[in-house]
Amino acid sequence: MYGEGENANKSKYVEKKEELAKLCECVKNRFTEYENLPQAFKELDQVLLQYLNWANDTVFTIIFIFSGR
Repeated sequence: MYGEGENANKSKYVEKKEELAKLCECVKNRFTEYENLPQAFKELDQVLLQYLNWANDTVFTIIFIFSGR
C-alpha cells in the first residue's frame, strides 16, 4: 500500500484497516491473558490445596474405619 497510497481507493484503506485491527486484537488478547495469569495460578493453587486436604482427610478416615477404631 505504500507505493500505491496516493492512487488507492477507499476500499483498500478499509481492507488494510481491518487487517491491522485483526492483528491488534490478537496482541490485545494475549496481553489480557498474560495479565490474568497470576490470578489464575492463585485460584488453581487454592483448588489444588482443597483437593489435597480432602484427599488426606478421606485417606485417614478410610484407614480409621478399616483399623477397627
